[in-house]
Amino acid sequence: GCVLFVEREVVEYIMQNELRVKHVPLSITELSLDTFEPPVQNTKELHIMVASMRLDTILAHGLNLSRSKAMDLIQAGKVKVNHSEVTDNDFICRQEDLISCRGFGRLRVGEQSGETKKGKLKVCLIKYL
Repeated sequence: GCVLFVEREVVEYIMQNELRVKHVPLSITELSLDTFEPPVQNTKELHIMVASMRLDTILAHGLNLSRSKAMDLIQAGKVKVNHSEVTDNDFICRQEDLISCRGFGRLRVGEQSGETKKGKLKVCLIKYL
């Protein structure tokens, strides 16, 4: 599905003309902006303990990968933080950073809720499903 927001002046034109993507016809329904509800994003909270907020560590815990696999993905240019490609394994993540890994998914770094007695950081990750 797709949601398209247009000016009132072009609504009539769009409704009268058949729209296609490649060779597939689209069905169109006009809705008022008041009745539109954005889709609910499915997420899962992960509570992890890490030694540091390094990107490779957060990525490995959040996507259930080994740290070496996470390092390989970062160095291959497949990881973005806040929509910017990062190739440094030791990049330090902050709260509210959005981490996306091509082919594996997205994570948002949630709040850090303190330290354990051994000095590990308690971090909440939000994984987009």
